[in-house]
Amino acid sequence: DLLVGHYIEDDIVHPTFITEHPEMMSPLAKYHRDAPGLTERFELFVAGKEICNAYTELNNPFVQRERFIAQMQQKSDGDDEAQGHDEGFCRALEHALPPTAGWGCGVDRLAMFLSDQHNIKEVLLFPAMKPELGGRGIRDLDLGTADGVRALDDFLRVEGRLFLGGAKPTKLDADSYDAMCKAPEEDVAKCTNARAWFDMVGAFTSAVRKSWAAEKVEAASGAGADGGAATGGGK
Repeated sequence: DLLVGHYIEDDIVHPTFITEHPEMMSPLAKYHRDAPGLTERFELFVAGKEICNAYTELNNPFVQRERFIAQMQQKSDGDDEAQGHDEGFCRALEHALPPTAGWGCGVDRLAMFLSDQHNIKEVLLFPAMKPELGGRGIRDLDLGTADGVRALDDFLRVEGRLFLGGAKPTKLDADSYDAMCKAPEEDVAKCTNARAWFDMVGAFTSAVRKSWAAEKVEAASGAGADGGAATGGGK
């Protein structure tokens, strides 16, 4: 999935279908009738944005149960996107499900595409998608640990920001970069958003980072309310 996102999805301009995903990436999609190991699934991308996701529904309860078990193993190995086991769903399939196909095309995604927005919150009437920082600000995160890096990664993914304070770099970026330099390389590499921000800030010289003036930064909280300036002593 990371390879597809890096080498294919970001470079798509014209309407393009990505088809026949591997089974390990599509636990609910039916196995391909002609190509073992693949599924009957496609995604539509336009200008680097996913517009829809569709597939033939897996209606074999025995295979579905095996897929869930494999997903649980992947989850225990550290895959945050892996699904858990849903035995109730498997039992429902045992009562039979006729050939079925699913098509997911969100109005919010279309609105993002038509209005040239890069953050889904810009098109939601009641935006409540805030990163779960437990009421803390970015300065309260211990970015030298795996948990801190993951929390920062979630913040960047949900907020869609270039820098922590918005479109311009601030002292918060410089301080957070220094703190994240202490994090294990393998933990940083697993978090694509945090890694991209870390590499971008690191491209500036130390002198330039020190020159960034302190500015007010919106503090994200788990409650979803707008916070004040993120202040306090950083590490």
